[in-house]
Amino acid sequence: MLLSSLLMFGLAAGTDCDSVTSCNRLGTAAYEAGDYLLAVERFGRQIDYAETALQNSADEASQERLQAARDLALNNAALAHLKAGECLKAGAYLDQARAEARATLANRRQLSARCGDALAQPASTGIYWQYAGHGLWNRVQIAPTGDETLRLDAFWMRTGMGPMDEYGIKAFGELEQVALHVDGSSARGLFDGLDENKPCSLALRFLGQSIEIEIADDADCQTGGAGALLQGRYVLVSTAIPDSED
Repeated sequence: MLLSSLLMFGLAAGTDCDSVTSCNRLGTAAYEAGDYLLAVERFGRQIDYAETALQNSADEASQERLQAARDLALNNAALAHLKAGECLKAGAYLDQARAEARATLANRRQLSARCGDALAQPASTGIYWQYAGHGLWNRVQIAPTGDETLRLDAFWMRTGMGPMDEYGIKAFGELEQVALHVDGSSARGLFDGLDENKPCSLALRFLGQSIEIEIADDADCQTGGAGALLQGRYVLVSTAIPDSED
């Protein structure tokens, strides 16, 4: 379920959304019509095309213009999430834009004014994102089980050349229903690696509104495709735990 939702995110937009300019225009139209889900989808593709242009540019003189286009796309997606009342997701997108960009500074102020309480509330269970590039996010979901453990589901990927609807992701990995045993601000779990006879360990630290994940330093425990690693910092984007990812 995590796989299907991630592959659809940013890849299922209509064929008219096929450039930075067209995705900006169509995303803005959806935003102004109040269809924020569609706006996020269009702006996600705008990010993809902006990052693709940066990847393909060997002209240093163009870098500032292309980086500014990426900042705009990220801020567009942040505003759509903010308008939809999804404060934490808005903040995740703003984290990827240059902090000194004029739009980022303005939207940070708006986010703080509208979402101060949400941005300060620590959590352990919820949905966490880590940016994978090209408008796509690795995701970890941590849910309560009703006893002293938590349950972790994860999907992570490696992106490469864009745009994603043409080249796709390069590799991915998944974990499902890993039991986490909590000890204060940390948790540990075991899962089956590539060698089913050799359990692998996962360590997790709760950091307020983010988590830090570390997998056992063993090649058999990196179960994603080549270069797709489950590790590092993930930021909280929702405290709601859906029965299934839409």
